[in-house]
Amino acid sequence: MAQPSLPPAGCDPPRASFVGSDWKILAQIIHSLAAQPDADPAELCVHALVPLVAHAAAVVASEHPFRILAFVGDPDQPDALEQLLQAGPSVLQAPLVAQGRVLGSLRLLPHAVLTMDFITLLADLLAFSLVHQAIVAPAKIHAPPIPELVDYRVAFERIYRHTGIGIAFGGGWSIVAANQSFQDLIGYSEAELRQISVNELSPPEDIVREAELAQGLLDGSSQYYEIEKHYYHKDGHLVPVRLTGTAVPVSDGNTLLGLVLVEDLTARRQTEAALRDSESRYRMLIEQQTELVLCWTFGDGRRTFVNDAYCRFFQRSREDLLGKPIYDVVHPADLEQLQVGIATELPSGHIRVGINRVVRSDGTIAWCEWTSQVISRDPATPIEIQSVGRDITARRHAEEVRDWLVAILEASPALVSIVDLEGRLRYLNRTARLLHGVPFDVAPERLSANRFQPDWVLHLLRTQAIPITLRDGIWHGETAFLNAKGDALPYWQTMIALRDGEQRVTRLATIAYDLSEQKRAAANQLALERKMLEAQKLESLGVLAGGIAHDFNNILAAIVGHAELAMYSTPISPEVQQSLQEVIEHSHRAADLTRQILAYTGKGRVLISSINLGRLVREVATLLAAAALRHCRLEFDIAPDVPLVAGDPSQLRQVILNLLMNSADAVDEGGLVRVRIWMDHLDRAGLEQLLFGNDLSPGSYVGFEVYDEGAGIPPEVQERIFEPFFSTKFVGRGMGLAAVQGIVRSHDGALFVASVFGKGTRFQIWLPVEKQRA
Repeated sequence: MAQPSLPPAGCDPPRASFVGSDWKILAQIIHSLAAQPDADPAELCVHALVPLVAHAAAVVASEHPFRILAFVGDPDQPDALEQLLQAGPSVLQAPLVAQGRVLGSLRLLPHAVLTMDFITLLADLLAFSLVHQAIVAPAKIHAPPIPELVDYRVAFERIYRHTGIGIAFGGGWSIVAANQSFQDLIGYSEAELRQISVNELSPPEDIVREAELAQGLLDGSSQYYEIEKHYYHKDGHLVPVRLTGTAVPVSDGNTLLGLVLVEDLTARRQTEAALRDSESRYRMLIEQQTELVLCWTFGDGRRTFVNDAYCRFFQRSREDLLGKPIYDVVHPADLEQLQVGIATELPSGHIRVGINRVVRSDGTIAWCEWTSQVISRDPATPIEIQSVGRDITARRHAEEVRDWLVAILEASPALVSIVDLEGRLRYLNRTARLLHGVPFDVAPERLSANRFQPDWVLHLLRTQAIPITLRDGIWHGETAFLNAKGDALPYWQTMIALRDGEQRVTRLATIAYDLSEQKRAAANQLALERKMLEAQKLESLGVLAGGIAHDFNNILAAIVGHAELAMYSTPISPEVQQSLQEVIEHSHRAADLTRQILAYTGKGRVLISSINLGRLVREVATLLAAAALRHCRLEFDIAPDVPLVAGDPSQLRQVILNLLMNSADAVDEGGLVRVRIWMDHLDRAGLEQLLFGNDLSPGSYVGFEVYDEGAGIPPEVQERIFEPFFSTKFVGRGMGLAAVQGIVRSHDGALFVASVFGKGTRFQIWLPVEKQRA
């Protein structure tokens, strides 16, 4: 079939037999599509352009005059164009202008992907159709004079040649004309298409479906049809298209040409496939998530979506959950706080992270952390929220256990600290802070662990403790820590290696217990044991010495008696008399020795009287001043009104004499010997520090102290100074301090000795005041 020719420009418009209702339908289609919020731009183009071009083609091919009975807008309004321009970008529109008059407007969606040139072409063609007859309102017909039309052939040719939609005319089984877009779509030139049967371009199933739809054009039951089908491309692949077909008569009035408009759906299909694939992946991702995912509406809080993990966690079906408020699983104690947080945070667009308890179907309570955000703010629908939750019950329990452990560590009397491998502190408990004087508002990271232990301990840790801990995981040993004053206190320290998830040592923890009380108790126990041993030793020696002294006194008495009888019973020579006198004198010295032994044992004869200890000291010092104390610098510090003590003057005189003589022997020329007497109250703790003090009762005691700044007593000698017959002097019997000990014990007193080798010695005697003996 030959390609139809267009009438020359400037001729009167031909008339066709189309009725006005056809053009009403066209106008309704355009407006209804433009009013749809989800209208597809391509669909709008096809539905608006195809019928219009089909009717225009019929006009071009017809030799009969025609009248058009449809238009958009009111041609009687002179400011219609200005109103269209003032409408702004709310709609994409173009004025319908014919013969210098604005007949109305063509309106499209603002997001339609169409060029203004194309819209203008469409508006021009529609204006040509509307220029003769207007339907302003129901039952109102306005028929203005038929104006002289512009060359409508030019408009149609522009559309035919430049539109992106394929246009083809066919007759019989051949294509007689096709625009460039159609040729590009299937890869054939127009000349090649004229040599090919149309059935060769489509799959068989599409040929059958299209033939059924085209039958309506032949029998007059329809004016056009639409179908989604495929064309074979020249290279063999299938091209998905949307085809709109109609039939147009040729000049003889009896022959019809087929007119098809073809839209390539390849990009759309790819987009739809990508969208379906994306939706599938998204749904798979959501459904396979181990986290709890739900969507719900703001305000009433009703669920619109839940994933499988959410259903499994709450042990409820999807049907039971959807449409119900999210608050039906919230623990009552957390409900108010959750509702306040949702109401204040989510409407502002913030992402809300919250933690609350939930109750599952079996009644168990779990902790969940939710991250919520707004995903839809469509004014036509409620605000929709998406929440992603995770079960943190185990983490919450671990945090509770951690809080418990921290509370235990903070209350523990043990020193607890954690350091990293660089020696920086990471944790100090309350006990450690109090010991070291570290304020509670000072972060431990600002401190170095080396400042809290003596140098010898740091050396021990570096050389032994830390290497063993890194190797074996733990180390024990006795160390020391410095208190806030800088004093070193003994501690039993345990060092533990802390490891990360890869079993690498990252921290070293210390747990240390103060040994001060333990060591003091051990020292007191040792001192008590020594005192008990000393007492037992003294008791044993006393029994032995007492027995020897009594027997020896009896022997001495017989010797002295017989010597005196021998001197006076018969005349003897002077030489013999002198010898007997020597026997008697040495026997008296031996008797003095036995008295000292009895004094050591505490079993000597005691003549009790009230004694002013200060006066007695001065008497003895006066007797010794001319001889034993003449090289010393003697000082007295005797408190006034010192109470009297009850005791034997001769024995106490012997105690004072022995102590002063020892101090005088210890100092060099001009050395200081100081005597001090005072009264004090001794409690149980004070008495336990004294020799024989455990046997005494707390109360008031008179203290007598002799101090010298001599060479002091070596430690190994201090342990033996009260042993009988032990002496470091070249001349001496070793009974001086032994007798002092016995006399003090027989007077219910106590002893104290303190000596620093090279710095002097201090002896103290404590005797109860006289009123306590009454």
